Amino acid sequence: MSRTRDPERLEEILESATRTFIGRSYRQARMSDVANEAGVAPGTLYLYFETKEALFLTVLRRAFLREGFEPPEVLPVPTPAPGAVLDFVRRRLAAESRLASLADLGNEPRGGIAAELRTVLSELYDRVERFRFAVRVIERSAPTWPELFDLHFKTMRRGVLAELARYLERRIGEGHLRPVPDVPTAARVVLENVAWFAMHRHFAPDSATLSDRASRETVLDLLVHALVPGPNPENPSS
Repeated sequence: MSRTRDPERLEEILESATRTFIGRSYRQARMSDVANEAGVAPGTLYLYFETKEALFLTVLRRAFLREGFEPPEVLPVPTPAPGAVLDFVRRRLAAESRLASLADLGNEPRGGIAAELRTVLSELYDRVERFRFAVRVIERSAPTWPELFDLHFKTMRRGVLAELARYLERRIGEGHLRPVPDVPTAARVVLENVAWFAMHRHFAPDSATLSDRASRETVLDLLVHALVPGPNPENPSS
C-alpha cells in the first residue's frame, strides 16, 4: 500500500499514538489503545504498522525530525531490527544535546556576560521546546525500559547538566557570574526551570493561560538576573 493512499489517516494515527505513548508509556500502551484514540478499528492500524515497535519508532522519528520527517513509503511499516529504536534514540540525543553556544568560548563573554548567558539559555530553551514531544515520549517510557532510561537520564540528561555546570563554574571562576553555594545544583535549577516551561507546561492542564512568548521571556529574564552579578538584595548599597 502506498503512503498516498490515505496520508491524512496516517497522520491521525501518528498523532494519536504520540498522545497514547505519552499517556501510557510504550510498555503499557496497546495497539488497541492507539486505535481507540485514533477512532479506527484495530485491524485498520495494522494496515499501517506491523507491530507496536514499528509504530513507536515512527512516532519518535516524526517527533525528532519534525519538518524533515518523510512519511513511510511502504505500508505496513515493518518491525524494526533488534536495537533499532535504541540506536535511533542514541543518535538523535547525541546530535541534539550539545549546545553550539557553549563551543569556543572566549575569555571575555561576547557582548557581555548577560548577553552571552541569555544566548546559552535561549538555545537550551528552544531546543527543549522544539523536541518536547520526543522527550516526553522517551521520559514516559524510560522507567520501564532500562536501556532507554540509561540513554535519556544517565547519558543525555547528565551530559547536559555537566556541560551547564562547566560553563557556570568557568564564568564564576572568572568573576563574570556571581558565586553560588553549589554549581551542580545551580545547573539543575537552570535545566529544571527551562524543562518545565519549555516542555512540561505544554502538557499541564492548569497552564493553558501561559503563552509561549511570555513563558520563554520570563524564564530567561529571571535566570539571567539570578546569575549575573548585581546589587545584593540584602544589602542594596553593595
